[in-house]
Amino acid sequence: QPEPIVRPEPIVRPEPIVRPEPIVRPEPIVRPEPIDGYFPLESTTVGPTFDSTLLAKRIIYPSLAKRQGKEGVVVLRLFISSSGDVEDIWIVDDPGYGFGEAAQAAFQGMQVAPASIEGKPIAVTLLFPVRFTLRN
Repeated sequence: QPEPIVRPEPIVRPEPIVRPEPIVRPEPIVRPEPIDGYFPLESTTVGPTFDSTLLAKRIIYPSLAKRQGKEGVVVLRLFISSSGDVEDIWIVDDPGYGFGEAAQAAFQGMQVAPASIEGKPIAVTLLFPVRFTLRN
């Protein structure tokens, strides 16, 4: 008589444990409050846009600095309205030789594309470096 076929017991593997991914809620965006009506640049979703070609034409190299071969960087604090008008200009850092006044004069009466938060134009304040470099 033939031997009975002995089949091994099937291996029972436990079902893998599937844990649901935790729900991660995004942190709410906390924007700094405006100071004197001007938001800091960091609080904008879109910063102001400057016409660099127009700005380059408006910057006049100070003659004293040019004669003496001086170069430098001026840092301005600009206050821009929600309609894009440059309303106030402070000289924050000035190497002298007339650079600060030349940089400030370039922005006087200038119009820019305004900054915005989620599509709404806002008044903004920002630091803006202006580099004066001599060309050969």
